[in-house]
Amino acid sequence: MGCASAIGTSSIAFGLHRPCTVKLIKLKIMPQLFTLFGLRFMFYSNDHEPIHVHVVKGGAEARFQVQPEITLLDNKGLKPAELKLAEAIVE
Repeated sequence: MGCASAIGTSSIAFGLHRPCTVKLIKLKIMPQLFTLFGLRFMFYSNDHEPIHVHVVKGGAEARFQVQPEITLLDNKGLKPAELKLAEAIVE
């Protein structure tokens, strides 16, 4: 019997086989607020400060702080026009 692979580790024994290290997966599913013009807007209610919204399109993602004012925190691949549109929608 083989070992699974993911995130985290735990040693467990499978029947008569030698102990095996199995990596455990911790999934965080982000609730989607809405999709507009191909941009998905997502938000964790219990996420870290500052309060922010994730905007995703394909494999690209940006984060916008929403208080005290709308501020781009980071961008990983959204085009300038997509950022401008996302910021206008968040506002």
